[in-house]
Amino acid sequence: HQLVAFGHPMVEGGETGFPTAVARVLHVLASYQRSFKIAEPIFPLGAMTQDRQSAIVVDTQLQAAMIPVHLRITGVPTEQRTEWNFEVANHRAVTPMIIGSSIQSAVKAIAADNDYVMFEARSQVTLEGLDGTSRVVPIALVDRGFAASGPSQASALGQLRVFDLIELAYSNPFRDARVRGVEVEIALRFAHDTSEIVDASVESTEVNPGEPTEVRVVLRRFSGEEEVRRYRIDIPESAAGQSVQILVQPGPEVEIERAEPQNIADIVMAISDRFTADQLVMSLRLPTRGLRTPGHVVRAVPPSVLDALQSTTDSDRIRAFQTHVRRAFATDAVLSGGARIELVVRRVAR
Repeated sequence: HQLVAFGHPMVEGGETGFPTAVARVLHVLASYQRSFKIAEPIFPLGAMTQDRQSAIVVDTQLQAAMIPVHLRITGVPTEQRTEWNFEVANHRAVTPMIIGSSIQSAVKAIAADNDYVMFEARSQVTLEGLDGTSRVVPIALVDRGFAASGPSQASALGQLRVFDLIELAYSNPFRDARVRGVEVEIALRFAHDTSEIVDASVESTEVNPGEPTEVRVVLRRFSGEEEVRRYRIDIPESAAGQSVQILVQPGPEVEIERAEPQNIADIVMAISDRFTADQLVMSLRLPTRGLRTPGHVVRAVPPSVLDALQSTTDSDRIRAFQTHVRRAFATDAVLSGGARIELVVRRVAR
C-alpha cells in the first residue's frame, strides 16, 4: 500500500500529509528548459507522507486531512460563476499560502479589472484546540477596504484578517490548533468612495473638565469636494489643569493598548477587536500613563506607583504607555490621513 516516485523531491517538504490522486495526463509540454505534464485528477488515492531529496512516498491507505473552504463573491456586473467550494491540505508550512492563492485566483477569474474597488468581506474561521480540547469555535470577522488596483491584487486581499487567524493556528507560541473550516463572502463595488482627513479644529483650545467638546473634522473626497463633520468627545474631570491632545485617525492606524498575550484566545481577541477602515476614531491622549503587564492592562497609574515599579524592575514585560480615551464613528467611506489638536483643560469649569 506504499509507493515511491519521482527520484527527486516535489517541494522538499519532509514529512507531509498532502492528498494524492490517480491522474489523467492531458498533454506533455516538451521544453529544453523545463518539460512538464498537464494533468487532471480522476479519483483520490491516499496521501503523500514523505517528500525527501531522493523521492516521495505515498501511502494509498491513508486519507489526508483537508480543510473545507467556501468562497462567495458578489457585486460583479457580468453573469459569471460567483461561488466556490474546495478543500485545502492541512499543513503548517503551506496551508495559509494555498488558501490565500486559491482565493486570489478565484477573484481574478471573475474580477481581474485593474480598477478602483470598494469591498466588504465577511469571513468565518472555525478553529479547534483554542482551549486545549477538541471544542470547535467559529470566529466571525468583517473587513471593509479599498483597492486602487483591483480586487485580485495581493494588497487588497492582504487586508483581510481571515488570513491572520489561519496563520495563528499554525504559528502561535501556546498550543497546537487546527483550522476546521473557512468561509469568505466578498462583496465588491467598483467605486472610489474614499475620504482623507485633512484638518480638525475646535471652537476654543481651552475646554472645561467634565464636559463634552465639539470637534470639526474636514474630510476631502476623492472628487476633491470637502465636507465638515462635527463630532463630540468628553473631557474627563481628571484632566483638569492639564494639557491634552485629540488625535483624529482612520481605524486601522489606531494602536490599541493590549496586555501581553497569555494564551491563544488573547491573540484571537487582538485580531478580532480592531477598528475598521471606514471608522473615524478620535483618541483623547491624556497626560496620565498606564501599564501593560502579562495578562493585564492598567489604563491609568499614579506617578508614584509608576516610578516605584520602574525603579524596582527592568523587565521588558512591564511597559508604560500613554493613556487614551477613544470614540469611534462610522462613516460612508474608507479613510486616510489624520489630524491632531492641542487643548488646555481649565482647572475649574466656566
